[in-house]
Amino acid sequence: MKQTSRAPNLNFLLYQSDYINYNWQHDYDNENAQSLFFELFAKKIANLSGELTQIQNYTYFGENGEGAIKPFQSGGDVRYVKLKAQREFEFGKFAFDNTVLYQKVSDGSDVFNVPELLTRNSLYFKDFWFDNALYLQTGFTFTYFSSYQMNGYDPVLAEFYVQNDTNYGNYPLVDFFFNGKVDQARIFFKLENLNFALNGNNNFSAPRYPHNDFMIRFGIVWNFFL
Repeated sequence: MKQTSRAPNLNFLLYQSDYINYNWQHDYDNENAQSLFFELFAKKIANLSGELTQIQNYTYFGENGEGAIKPFQSGGDVRYVKLKAQREFEFGKFAFDNTVLYQKVSDGSDVFNVPELLTRNSLYFKDFWFDNALYLQTGFTFTYFSSYQMNGYDPVLAEFYVQNDTNYGNYPLVDFFFNGKVDQARIFFKLENLNFALNGNNNFSAPRYPHNDFMIRFGIVWNFFL
């Protein structure tokens, strides 16, 4: 069991700016959190973990009645549970790595929004080539999260705020990757959001903020000293 007590971050307590709606000073109570968690490692089944969390005096940003973003402190408790399972399957030089996370908010869902289901699955090939001089991994990663009332983003505060009007999510992200290691050098190449290049992108990473389009990332890391 873990217990914490800490003050809300400074943006909640004090904010001064030239914008009329972005000026406040509050003396909020400490946020108090209690967590019960467990971990179970079963090689033939899966690595399992879970956590039950309760938060008092949860502090968050939200819209006031006039549409301005303001800090608030919840008068009720926030309670939620997380369950995670991870397992990798190997078939010779191929591997299939899977992580599934389930979350459920039992109290405080009007101020604490999270997707109920998240998954991350990687199917890849791994091997040593050129007399074991090159170790490589290459394959695809599939990521998904269920639809939920995703927090909005305020660029003035550089903070996320609670919105309970519109659901977002329920779309996959597919990446292709190549990782190689030669002596002290590591090379990586990634086609990110590959499915957006094929099917188009009408998705959001936050309300009114489109998700990143298809992009290519690549680079090299060279360790001169070990």
